[in-house]
Amino acid sequence: MIHHSQMLPQTQSLTTHLWPSLPLSKPTTITHFSPPKATPFRKSLFQTLKCSVSVASEPAHLELVRNKPFPAEVSRTIMELSSVATLSALTQDGWPLGVGVRFAVDPQGTPIVCLNASHSHFSIDRRSSLHVQLEQCGLRTPQCTIQGSLDKPEDRMALKA
Repeated sequence: MIHHSQMLPQTQSLTTHLWPSLPLSKPTTITHFSPPKATPFRKSLFQTLKCSVSVASEPAHLELVRNKPFPAEVSRTIMELSSVATLSALTQDGWPLGVGVRFAVDPQGTPIVCLNASHSHFSIDRRSSLHVQLEQCGLRTPQCTIQGSLDKPEDRMALKA
């Protein structure tokens, strides 16, 4: 699922109280507040408080700026840079099974997996998933899972690869 997000103007509010900030149509507005005049009794107990609020809004941009690639682009990159994955499918008994496989990607981006006779325990229901992780240094491990069906390719060149 791809989520599209809309960028909204940023609003900053500096205040001594936790009042909600309101977006203004003008770029910058400065307002000074002072509390209601104190009664003579209160004047002796409390000092008059003064505070100011400054709200700055950036003008709305008409075009969206996207620094992160779309999930489909990330998945294509992971598939192109990896060669090892986990192929998962149901066995003939109906149990899920995941096996490590090596794969290549054809020019259209379709993964090609070579299965030998030992993988004949997959069911006739050819639905499967291929989970790919891009091994790299650091805390993040980019990964993607694609779903499809196990089919013998029609292209003889793909069979020789």
